[in-house]
Amino acid sequence: MFRIGVHVSIANGFPGTIETAKTIGCTCAQIFSHSPRSWSFPKIDEEEAQRFKERYTKEDIKPISCS
Repeated sequence: MFRIGVHVSIANGFPGTIETAKTIGCTCAQIFSHSPRSWSFPKIDEEEAQRFKERYTKEDIKPISCS
């Protein structure tokens, strides 16, 4: 199966990326886990990470992370 997707913003949190991808009909979503203009790597909240995993599993949308 081919996966079709776009780069989506994490401005609304990681779980929000799945909602954005689903809304526009994507089967995968590319995200930056942090700003590509910075060497700063903020800690990802464990609860948010768990919600993200649950969402992409439920919606069958595969995340692709670029760092």
